[in-house]
Formats: sequence, C-alpha cells, structure tokens
Amino acid sequence: MNRLRELLAPKAHPETGDMLRLGERVTWLVMSVYRRWSVFLALQALTLVWWTHPRWFPGGLAGWNYVWSDLAIVVEMMVGIAFLAQSMRDAKIIRRELAEQTETLDELKVIADRLDAIDNFLRQSST
Repeated sequence: MNRLRELLAPKAHPETGDMLRLGERVTWLVMSVYRRWSVFLALQALTLVWWTHPRWFPGGLAGWNYVWSDLAIVVEMMVGIAFLAQSMRDAKIIRRELAEQTETLDELKVIADRLDAIDNFLRQSST
C-alpha cells in the first residue's frame, strides 16, 4: 500500500521542478522515448516493410492504416494531457505573479498619493 501511495504521489520534474502526477510522468517518459530520431527512422522502416510485404502483417495495408491512426490518436492524447497540465501550472504561476504585482502597484499608488499630498502642502506653504 505504501509503494502504491509513493508511486501515485506527485514528484518533481527533473528539469522544471514542477510537481507531476503519475499520469503526467508516464506521458513525459513516453514522449521522451517516442520523440527521437531513432524511433522515427524505425517507424519509417516498419512502414516500408509493411507496404512492400503487406501479407506479413495482420490486416495488410488496412491494418497498417488502423495501427497508424490509433498511434496518432494516442500520441495526440498524450501531448494534450502534458500541455494541458503544463498550461494549468503556468496559469497558477501567472495569477500569483499578477497578484504580487497588483499589491506592489497598490503600494506604489499609496506612496504616490502621499508624495502628491506633500507636494501640494509645500506649494501651499510657499505661497
């Protein structure tokens, strides 16, 4: 039970430090493997062999079409999961930074009002 809890617990991304849940960690891991030139070239070689010898593979050329359609759906789903989660984390950071800047701006407005009051006082007292 502790192993499962440890596996499901969010862990920091090694480069960004963002806390990632299990699904996101798996997604990033799979994408890091899938988005390599060696995988691309292997998939191109598989396509060439499948197209030149369709009888060796289940479903022939129609099977090739189904496999690649499914692969495209899976890859797009994984990319969507990763980028949606990253966008939500980015939005939290942007909201926090905006709130801090708004507080700073409010403090600067108070200081500017005080300086205006001092300036007005000095102008009135000098006349």
